[in-house]
Amino acid sequence: MTTPDTLLERFRSEFPITDSRAYLFGGGLAPAARRVSEAVASWMRTWSLDPLEAWDQVATETDAARERLGRILGADPATIAIVDGASRASNIAVGLLDAPSGSNVVVDATTYPSSLYPWLVREQAGVEVRRAPSGRAGLAADIGDLERLIDDRTVAVSITHVHPHTGFRHELRPIADLAHAHEAVLIVDVSQSAGVVPLDVSADGVDLAAGTAVKWLLGPPGIGFLYESPELLARTGAPQVGYMGAALDPSDRTRLRIRPDARRHELGLPSLLGMPGWRAGMEIVLEAGVPAILRHVEGLVEHCLGGLDALGLVATTPRDRADRAGLVSIPAQRPLELRAFLREHGVDVWGFERGSLIRADPALFNNEQDIDRLLGGLAAYVAEKGRTAIQAG
Repeated sequence: MTTPDTLLERFRSEFPITDSRAYLFGGGLAPAARRVSEAVASWMRTWSLDPLEAWDQVATETDAARERLGRILGADPATIAIVDGASRASNIAVGLLDAPSGSNVVVDATTYPSSLYPWLVREQAGVEVRRAPSGRAGLAADIGDLERLIDDRTVAVSITHVHPHTGFRHELRPIADLAHAHEAVLIVDVSQSAGVVPLDVSADGVDLAAGTAVKWLLGPPGIGFLYESPELLARTGAPQVGYMGAALDPSDRTRLRIRPDARRHELGLPSLLGMPGWRAGMEIVLEAGVPAILRHVEGLVEHCLGGLDALGLVATTPRDRADRAGLVSIPAQRPLELRAFLREHGVDVWGFERGSLIRADPALFNNEQDIDRLLGGLAAYVAEKGRTAIQAG
């Protein structure tokens, strides 16, 4: 059994919320760490007293954030564009690709809406969206199912690295090899893995990756990113342009010159208020080390799954550690009611009404006492409402 990494206990004090609550939704909206709040407050003070100095910090903070993100993703900072959200990044990724009528994209049950919906718009132009059947106990497609759908008309395979409703984690390299064998690209949403699962997008053969700052990367809302591989950068343009990513050619003011790196996708200023906070959040991730964060989270997930077994409750999270990351998914009859009940007991999770589940995300700042508090809340709910109020059977 993997145990939580006690070396990470020193980071718990960075998060004021841990003084009063068992916050277990770090994979949705991470709580602000002290140094994140201080970085944002410092920029606010500068903005209030010396706006030009705040303006001068833009490039420095953005470059610092891009460099830190590159270390977390295993990517050259020049291949990273900072945008306003993962949905924006996903739309840019789809817009980059030449997908003529009669071509297809292969998706599976993990493909997040922000990655799927742009392809559904392309269906109107004759692009077929091929859906792989759910495999592995309904969690994600088996590699063989993907292989049967990919052909020489496939332009992309689009998946989410860690499925937000089940916690299932894809192994990326085999899927990349399948796609590349047919000259298709692999698009991956890494929102639920960047910062908690070690990544090397280059070694894994990822062509395009979209993500967000606000989850495991411990940043403020309103910031996302797009990774574009060097190979794609060399042969694609920019589906959208703005003054940050392009400029008029000085020698011919009627022509547009687009940046050669991924900054071509940055249309305007980033979140000036959020950038210092995100830089600070990623510094925590890098100081802790993503492998250590994963070990810590794995221990907490194991502790949670064992406790659910003892209560006779079901989790749809994979039991094999290689198939999961930091999410524990628990089917629930009335997820919003259960979420509210747990909140009254000082435990914060998320309830998905459409998926009939609650989700707990043990993170860097959590410990076993937080998990025990969750399990105690679930036990109290069952005692008060009856077992069938949480799970049928």
